[in-house]
Amino acid sequence: MSATLEGNGADDPLYWPTWQQMAKVIGHKHFVFLADCKAGAIATRAQIASNGGIYCFPLPMTGQNPELLKQWVLNPPAPSVEIRLPRQDEEEPAVGKGFEVELGKFWFNGETFQVGALG
Repeated sequence: MSATLEGNGADDPLYWPTWQQMAKVIGHKHFVFLADCKAGAIATRAQIASNGGIYCFPLPMTGQNPELLKQWVLNPPAPSVEIRLPRQDEEEPAVGKGFEVELGKFWFNGETFQVGALG
């Protein structure tokens, strides 16, 4: 399912209602919602996650995101795990390493619009 919009307005307020409509049409919340970086706003991600949704958005490189990402690369907030392709032989080198940061590990100050990561 996809949503095509006119393009004469901001996308940001449309991601959450689009996710809700998709869940209604599909009949469940067990799907991956893909969108561009404008959907990566913490409020949008929080609404989807708190309602049991799964999403995959690139984080926008605006606001505090570049600094948070730099801090996480230099000092990962969670143990790194090897990333392997589905049928990759265990003896082959991993294709990468990564870690997951749960959305619940963030705080958001609605007055200053500052986002931070909990230690």
